[in-house]
Amino acid sequence: MSDWKKISLGNLIEIKHGFAFKGEFISENPNENILITPGNFNIGGGFKSDKLKYYFGEIPENYILSSEDIIITMTDLSVKTDTLGYSAMIPKSDSFFLHNQRIGLVRLISHSLNKYWLYWKLRTRHYQRSIANTATGTTVKHTSPKLIYEYILDLPPLPEQKSIAAILSSLDDKIENLRQQNQTLEKIAQTLFKHWFVDFEFPNEHNKPYKSSGGKMIDSELGPIPEGWRFVNESNEINIAYGKNLPTKNLLNEGYTVFGANGLIGYFKSYHYKYPQVLISCRGEASGKVNFSLPYSFVTNNSLVLEIQPDSQLSYVYLKYYCLKHNFLPYVTGSAQPQITIESLRSFLILMPCNQILSLFNIFAESIENKMSLNNNQIQTLTKTRDTLLPKLMSGEIRMN
Repeated sequence: MSDWKKISLGNLIEIKHGFAFKGEFISENPNENILITPGNFNIGGGFKSDKLKYYFGEIPENYILSSEDIIITMTDLSVKTDTLGYSAMIPKSDSFFLHNQRIGLVRLISHSLNKYWLYWKLRTRHYQRSIANTATGTTVKHTSPKLIYEYILDLPPLPEQKSIAAILSSLDDKIENLRQQNQTLEKIAQTLFKHWFVDFEFPNEHNKPYKSSGGKMIDSELGPIPEGWRFVNESNEINIAYGKNLPTKNLLNEGYTVFGANGLIGYFKSYHYKYPQVLISCRGEASGKVNFSLPYSFVTNNSLVLEIQPDSQLSYVYLKYYCLKHNFLPYVTGSAQPQITIESLRSFLILMPCNQILSLFNIFAESIENKMSLNNNQIQTLTKTRDTLLPKLMSGEIRMN
């Protein structure tokens, strides 16, 4: 590594602070103006798009980010300070991404530095822990451009930087493509579910759309439904249970996945359910949110588990997409601490189609779930490969010609 040189980040980059956008114009209702927050950074770095905030006020022109801009989070509210300083890259989109306060915009000031290599360097554990260890604050941790500039790194020659970045970015692109495939597949399944079980346009005996072809409808507790269909309550088809209580301090970095109110929160060495389950968040602001566990997952008590009874005709895939179309907010009680209890969810009604249509949907939806599962397995393998290579490539343990 004689051709690598030690240098501080301050000799390679500068960091621009963001703008203090007014809270009164920030909303979760979508528009074209996406406001970047620390919540848009994954643990380990990379852009996180499942918790977007939007802005409806006037926007300063100098605080609109461009695609592939490198940003870093300057504030961290987590207990373990596990996102502070990590990098993300602005995705290509028709939306505008707004440069918010406590988000740093990285600009290169050296021709000896490759932008994409830098992005991956700022996603290494060694760099991030160095930044976290110098952070200020108690409950909320902060860093600054000055502290980041002081980080010393080993800089490879520019051609080797490009090769390293190409390998890691190629793996990341494959991971993202698989994630997008899964999003598309799930949208297809949701669209079919709505067409068949909300619009009631499932195929009749002549393979024509049922309702628009004059299919007979009958009255029910929740409005007209096809003849031969019915609504059932939880006591007939599902059992509602609280998940297993797992203190956050006992979570691990590997093992079986653990789900909380907002999805996956960590891992544990034991498992509670052998098959996927539908989960309804039952504590705090996320109350009513629908989640889905993976096989062999442990489930926290922040979720209610909808366990299908052994003799029920319901399937996991049907219950999954039924719950995605259902609004659980009417079951939320409490003001200071919103929650959904087992008792409040007992009035939850499930539409039970005729066996033939349910079986047809199960065949289609299960094929989609199987493809998504295969994609998830590939994502896990590629992610592990990428995360294993990252520190080895960045340290020079593995060299690139």
